Amino acid sequence: MYGYHLIEVMDKRAETGEVRLRHILVRSEPTDKDVEEVFATATQIHKDLLAGASFDSLAARYNTDPAADKVGDLGWLRVTELPDFFQEVLSNLKPGDVSQVLRESTGFRIVKLVERDASRPYEYTEIKDDLKRFYEQERFGKSYETYVEELRKKFPIERRI
Repeated sequence: MYGYHLIEVMDKRAETGEVRLRHILVRSEPTDKDVEEVFATATQIHKDLLAGASFDSLAARYNTDPAADKVGDLGWLRVTELPDFFQEVLSNLKPGDVSQVLRESTGFRIVKLVERDASRPYEYTEIKDDLKRFYEQERFGKSYETYVEELRKKFPIERRI
């Protein structure tokens, strides 16, 4: 979803770090025309790739995925952990191949298979940083849940649908 939040600070309590806010959320939905324009751009990028244009230069210009680097590289990913439709697309690609334009809920994607490695278990040295990050996220999640529970006890909550 796209849109804007207008936020007004009504009051501040410096001693507790609390603020009282009001907001207005104005959402904007992409129209069919917006989707058609993005699809046309993705289709032209695909044609340029098939005509020999540099994947790196096109990715640097058009890629909007923050998970990828400036040339669209997502690094090594385990195929079995990807969505089913992605696994199906990759099953038909050889290293160096470029996929068709793929429609997703967030837009359109073109995939280039750079390398393929045989399936194998991870080595500890490969995932040690990920394990540490997962542990820290889990710990943070638990402390956050405890914090939210304390707030629920302290303040009345009204849910509106």
